[in-house]
Amino acid sequence: MLLPDACLCCLDDKKVPWFSPLLGSTTISYQLAKSGKVLIEVFNSFSNKVATLVNENNAPGRYIVNWDAANLSQGIYTYILYVNGRQVSKKA
Repeated sequence: MLLPDACLCCLDDKKVPWFSPLLGSTTISYQLAKSGKVLIEVFNSFSNKVATLVNENNAPGRYIVNWDAANLSQGIYTYILYVNGRQVSKKA
């Protein structure tokens, strides 16, 4: 469910919530209409958390997070964005 106070913008302009470390690094951008606690976590294909990219309060505005995945093995990784404890998702 896409919350009215948050928008998951894009991931390397592909608009899909996954990426492979073969790219070396990737960018996630999001926009908040209201202040909120933001948490972005990355999981591998075995559902193991491999990174926490953001875990802080953000003011309204647009944010860009860079993730360097060069130290991870080849594979598909999924990220989840939470705003105020609620999962924000977007269909690709």
